Amino acid sequence: MIVEKIPEIGKLDPADKLQLVGELWNQLAEQSDTLEVDESIVAELDRRMEDYSNDPSKVTSWEEAKMRILRSKH
Repeated sequence: MIVEKIPEIGKLDPADKLQLVGELWNQLAEQSDTLEVDESIVAELDRRMEDYSNDPSKVTSWEEAKMRILRSKH
């Protein structure tokens, strides 16, 4: 794990961890042409996009999904 290699990460407060995640994400986005993506993931995303294109009414918005997740925790 990265936290074992860089233990200072574990000592960060949640806000700093979130900022670190954002900064790492931005760096990855800048280097996206050098990242390898698993073909099974690409195939699944293509399948989901085709499902959506065929019937957009079957899609659940992020807000709906989040509400269902939060309600299921109670």
